[in-house]
Amino acid sequence: MLSRKTLVAGQPRRGADDAAVQILVVCTGNICRSPYVAALLQRALPDARVTSAGTAAMVGRQPVVPVADVLADLGAGTSAPARQLRRSMVRRADVIVAMTHTQRATVVQIVPKSGARTFTLKELARTAAHLTPPGDDLRTSLTALLARTALDVGASARDHDDDLDDPYGGPPEGYVRMMSEADLAVGAIVAALRAETLR
Repeated sequence: MLSRKTLVAGQPRRGADDAAVQILVVCTGNICRSPYVAALLQRALPDARVTSAGTAAMVGRQPVVPVADVLADLGAGTSAPARQLRRSMVRRADVIVAMTHTQRATVVQIVPKSGARTFTLKELARTAAHLTPPGDDLRTSLTALLARTALDVGASARDHDDDLDDPYGGPPEGYVRMMSEADLAVGAIVAALRAETLR
């Protein structure tokens, strides 16, 4: 069970200029899944600061064409170049959203105290679907979602496939499936945080 002490111990280090909620999205190469999910979250939560990184990033590369095209259609513009995941990024983030269990484990290995605020996208979405939004304050809503997700994962997680598959190098259908699954997951999370759905 996640205690208040655990949550406090796992809180990110904050500076005076870090008032905005910090969301870090993590995948492998940082050219496909994480830029797409980060763009969706940033669009839906404009008062948050959403960034992305990769556990084995293709540093400096832009998102692959299928994803880049959709990002342009969303009005996201040119995504930031791929970045390698760093300890400082994890420490600053209020929540780390990983695309797979393996990436979640990598984040927690880098900063062990981040475990209380690091989950897969689908873990957060599954919990969010059953969470009553606490209110309009994003930080309060996010804290409630993380605490509830921590209670929900564990033994029950074995009954779910919580990885968002990597379509990189595969057929176009894989990118469509990835983006469709990400759309649904982000929509559920945003609904829980903001009591509204993506438009």
